[in-house]
Parts: sequence; structure tokens; C-alpha cells
Amino acid sequence: MFDILDITEPQARVLRAIAYYEFKNKRKGVTQYNCEEKIPKQFSVPNSTFNDQIKKIIPKQMVLKLTEGKRSKPYTITDLGQVSWLRHYPIEDNLEIINKIFPNIFTNEFNTILNKIDNPIKEISSDKIIEFIFREALNHFHIEHHYDNTPYAKFIVQESIILSSFNDLVETSYKRHYHIIHPLLNNFKINEFITATKGFADNYDSLMIKAPDRIEFLFYYILIHSLSDVGYMFKIIIKHISIKTKNQSEETELLKNQMQLSKNIIKKKKDILKMIVNNNAIQGNIKNNLAQLDEYYNTEFDQFYKLFFK
Repeated sequence: MFDILDITEPQARVLRAIAYYEFKNKRKGVTQYNCEEKIPKQFSVPNSTFNDQIKKIIPKQMVLKLTEGKRSKPYTITDLGQVSWLRHYPIEDNLEIINKIFPNIFTNEFNTILNKIDNPIKEISSDKIIEFIFREALNHFHIEHHYDNTPYAKFIVQESIILSSFNDLVETSYKRHYHIIHPLLNNFKINEFITATKGFADNYDSLMIKAPDRIEFLFYYILIHSLSDVGYMFKIIIKHISIKTKNQSEETELLKNQMQLSKNIIKKKKDILKMIVNNNAIQGNIKNNLAQLDEYYNTEFDQFYKLFFK
């Protein structure tokens, strides 16, 4: 098996172009012409790149073909496609789209709390801190090609999320299977498929917890654990920061400031936890995920369960 989210940069470029066009036009359906001529140059892709790469990402269920017309072949991006291309590009350059897909992560309330932190590193804004944790969440989410030649599409996928603590002493990998059914498949075939795979692989459209919900859960899982361990917060900050230093003295000073920033963030633990538990959308998603993960309960979940299931 392989993680279908691991794609090449040209494939990511095509997915980003489709995502951008659909986001700006608020409708599904994008052609290669749209991706070359109808979006800003920094997002556009040449026809040759589009044609070469679209053939590779369709089988991975990153996009779905909407029609078979002679004059145009519109495609729409799936949630798996959205997650995949986001791994390739700076988060700050794509916040508009990210906020639409993940409305409960880069919130004004969270930014307000982080802006009050005494920050010894001017290069790290409050948005950057959120980006570091969001990037961790993306890296803890995997989709593997699992079963070929199903009657209704190319394959069933196996989703896995990795849950671990700072020391990685306890690591849990939760897996589930599902299938993205083509939107033009007739109702009879859909019902036939649902019956045939009941109890094993649900239709993606019927999932209570979709891929963006999983990543949001991972974001808050990682955030809450990092608020409980300064070493965990420090590990995240040094992993994702990219500030150049000229000599050993500056390197030492940077590490000192990174540790101090980690400590200062944790001082806001009470405010951040209050923000999380008072937000019905965030709390609801976390509870839904925890209820599904209940059979995988271990000591690493203690803090989560005490917060949301008292």
C-alpha cells in the first residue's frame, strides 16, 4: 500500500489550480482552460502540465470528472485532493481556501489569545504558531490505496490517523475504510454499493466524520497535548521554524527564545482550553471523533476525555 496523499509538485500545482478556481467562483467544475487562462498567474498551470498530471490524480481520487462532453471535461476536487496539495505549499499563501475548508482552526479568538503572548521572536506571528500545529495535523493524516477493482470505482481507501505524545511512548494508529462514489453514479448503483460494503467501507458522502473533520480533531489533539508539555510545544516550534542564524551565539540565543516562547504559550493554556470547550462546533467535532475512537482508549486520551466527557 502507499499513501495517495504523497504526490509530486506538478500534481499539487494542478490540484491547487482547481481548488483556487472553484473557491473564487463558488461552484464545482473546472476545465484545463480555466486553470491556464482564468486564474492569476501564480496559480495557473499550462495545458500540457494539466493534461499530463490529471491522468495521474484521477485514479487517486484527488479529483472527479463531472462530464464526458466533447468540448469540455470539467473536474472537481475532492477533500483528499485538498489535503494533498496543502502539504506542498506555504499555509500563509493559501489562508483564504484553508479557512473555508477548516473554519474552526485559524479563528479570530485563537489569534487574539496568541497575540497577547509575550513573544521573544519577532519572526513568529500568532498565525505562524497556528500554522506549525496545523502542519503537524496534516502530517499525522494518511490515506492508503487499499483495494482495487471494486464494482463502482478504482479502489477503496484506508484512512489512518496517528495519535502520539511528545515522547512517542504511546502511539495509536486508528484506521477506517471508505469509498468516494462518483457523483454521476445512478441511485440504484449507489444503493447496491452501500449494501455490498456495509460494515466495511462506507460511502464518503455518508460519513459523519469527513477528512477535514479528522484533521481539525488532530489539530486540537496536538494543541492540547502541547499545552501540557513544554517539551512538546518546543519540539513543534523548532521543527517548523526556519530562521537563519549567522553564528553559534545567535543559534544559542534563538534556541533560548524558542524555549521561552514555548513556555509563554503554555501560560495561556487556561484561555485556550476555555476557547475550545466554549466553541460548540469545535467541541462537537472533538466529541464525535472521541466517541468513534473510544475502543482505542489509552492513557494518552485521559486529558481529552476529562475535558469533553466528564
